[in-house]
Amino acid sequence: MKKILSIVFALALLSVPAVSFADEPKEEVSQSSTVEFMKQDGTLMLKEFYPEVNIGGVKFQVLILSDVVTGKKVGCLRLETKYVSQYTSDTYIATLDYDELSACIQSLNYIKNTLSATTPAHYQECEYRSRDRAVLGAYYSDRKAKWEVYVQTKSHTTRSMKVINVDELSKVISTLELAQNTIKSAVGGE
Repeated sequence: MKKILSIVFALALLSVPAVSFADEPKEEVSQSSTVEFMKQDGTLMLKEFYPEVNIGGVKFQVLILSDVVTGKKVGCLRLETKYVSQYTSDTYIATLDYDELSACIQSLNYIKNTLSATTPAHYQECEYRSRDRAVLGAYYSDRKAKWEVYVQTKSHTTRSMKVINVDELSKVISTLELAQNTIKSAVGGE
């Protein structure tokens, strides 16, 4: 009887699927120059957070980092989203480096001036991806029969995504332009 139970127990263990964490989404490594600057060890880092602008649940905030010892400064635009559920609350932060802002503004202007006026025959999406893995883009919603604009601060999780009304895209663009000018004047022409 013990032998039969041992065999049944062994077969039961073999039939249990192995738990694999390989398929779980992994946070991608940032290639942002601002994030790399922030990670420096052995420095005295001064962080200046400018007033934030909140559009559609996304906080936009200029951040200027200064290495007090060397005097070197860099600036970025921080993007912050929150996910709140009954059981948890998570905050997701991404950066747009100063030298990425022009391309991002150009991309959002294309969405605003070209895409948002179209009604595609099939599903379309358009997105700008930053070196810190933030995604700003748009997709055509057949269900709503209009373009939806979104900001996703971490590409590995949709919990970090916020949909912004297409009518507020001009406000997002002007916020990015203001951030670009603020960083340029704070850092000295980067």
